[in-house]
Amino acid sequence: MTISMHADLTGFGVITTKGWVSYAVNSSWKVLSMQTKPPQTAALYQIPNPADETTPDSTNITIMTFETNSSDATSNFNKYVKNVLSPEKHTKYKEWDFYTQEGKQGDTDYFIRDAARTVPGAYVVVRLAWPRLKQNPKNYDSDMEATFRSVLDSVEGGIGQMPKKEGAVIRNPNNQ
Repeated sequence: MTISMHADLTGFGVITTKGWVSYAVNSSWKVLSMQTKPPQTAALYQIPNPADETTPDSTNITIMTFETNSSDATSNFNKYVKNVLSPEKHTKYKEWDFYTQEGKQGDTDYFIRDAARTVPGAYVVVRLAWPRLKQNPKNYDSDMEATFRSVLDSVEGGIGQMPKKEGAVIRNPNNQ
């Protein structure tokens, strides 16, 4: 099974108090939760994997934003970086600080990839975790690495009004 980030993409944007952050995910990914009210946001998606359908395990990706003009959000970002990310397995990927680690959920080992960067007005963290299952498709690990980098490559942000793309609907949580 190959996960293609180039087909069936859905763009998401988060409106911040001073700007916006956008990214693209595969349309087949299930939205597990979404908290879009600033100054701190999080979206959690489940990536389909036939190998985990009958297990309690799943492949998940989370995209979080922390507004730079909020002392609480900045403090939470700094705590996340200090307490969750593994400095001994830190590299760079383009403008991202890239972290690799392994973890465990129950009896299942997981690969975990984290990346953090700053865009105008916000810190962005992306986390991908996938189970190491014997039934995983042959190229699943390399597919997940490519998927992670594709999501990172799609992240943009800016100050001011979010650029509207054709067919897009923008709902500002601050004006509800």
